[in-house]
Amino acid sequence: MAMAKEEQIILGWVKCRYGNGDASSIHSLMAECEEQRLRQLIDSLRLSGVLFEVFRHPEIFPVISKTLKNHVEADMKRIALENQFLEMQGVSLIREFEKEEIPVIWFKGNPNINWIYQNYTVRSTSDLDFLIPPQDRKRAAELVKRLGFKYPQQTMDTRGVVFSEEELAEWAHEMHYIKETPVLPLNLDLHLDLTGFPQGSIPKLIYHLDERDWFSTYQKKEIRGSSVPVLRKEDALMQMIVHFSIHHSFCGMKWLIDLCEVLTNHKEDLDWDYMRNEYDHPNERKLMGICFRMVEEITGENLFGGEPWHYYWNASRVESEYRLYRSFSFEHSKGWRAKIQGRLVKILMPSLGRDRWKMFVYYFGSGESIAQRTGREPGGNVFANFFSLIKLFVTDRKNHRN
Repeated sequence: MAMAKEEQIILGWVKCRYGNGDASSIHSLMAECEEQRLRQLIDSLRLSGVLFEVFRHPEIFPVISKTLKNHVEADMKRIALENQFLEMQGVSLIREFEKEEIPVIWFKGNPNINWIYQNYTVRSTSDLDFLIPPQDRKRAAELVKRLGFKYPQQTMDTRGVVFSEEELAEWAHEMHYIKETPVLPLNLDLHLDLTGFPQGSIPKLIYHLDERDWFSTYQKKEIRGSSVPVLRKEDALMQMIVHFSIHHSFCGMKWLIDLCEVLTNHKEDLDWDYMRNEYDHPNERKLMGICFRMVEEITGENLFGGEPWHYYWNASRVESEYRLYRSFSFEHSKGWRAKIQGRLVKILMPSLGRDRWKMFVYYFGSGESIAQRTGREPGGNVFANFFSLIKLFVTDRKNHRN
């Protein structure tokens, strides 16, 4: 599918961040676009912080309208304030977990911002993500509730996801809580593993991150003058790759930009022998190969020497598959169309043919994947699952019309 002009402009701006863009071609495209649609796309992609820095480039600054500059600057300031608020809250919560002697690792969000950007203004985030051992989940739930957090059952029901607090923890290995504050609602996700794949599901067996003991390999990082437990950088990079590729089906520029920043500015800080030895399964290597190639395309830098995907991803249909994955950068991972598209991509993604077949059966023949969308498992009957999919489609269309 051809990219819209607004998408071409934003992609060009992102490439300019890494010295790989053509400013003159971007200028000509801007004359053909409505600024309002451009602003809307920037907001939906949550790229104001990145573009605020890009707009200061001497070749780009003169042709950006004052209204667009003001828009991204205002949003950049909001991002900076929210990031600082979340960081303060996260450090405070980590201290509470440590007082109760509950093992915890802070991952995604603020630790990555602190490591990758060293700047509050560039990358937006919206919640806190903590990893805790499954056996400590009840103590962790009691702790956060004493601190004012609640499970948003009414909100979950409204969205059509009817998991109770216990069902969500059992099924997705995640506990979600929210706390109202005078600044903004504070969302807290307590993860019992890194992937969040449903327990006993095919994806959990195909991708092996949850087989690792993260609490034996974590590191400490100083954030706001406090030493907090975080994933080691190599594991954090792999978590970002899995999150971008599997959970979001390569949708969303901000996750791709994270990877570009790591590999252009922090590549020398990573232990690549550890990456090759620890993540040596063909399915994991393929995810790395796809993402590394996307990074080289965006940045224009030959970061690995030659073609790294020959080691990470060696197959006969590399080019056609890559074009498919790359085409989703400006897609959304929500809605009926995106759900079907995401499932097809997830089926194609494993490197091993037998694993692709397992993923096909999982997403279109089992009740497990339907349960992720509905909050209740409809059972293993294929016909029942088919009608459940039809029901989802009808519900989605009604919601869209409303």
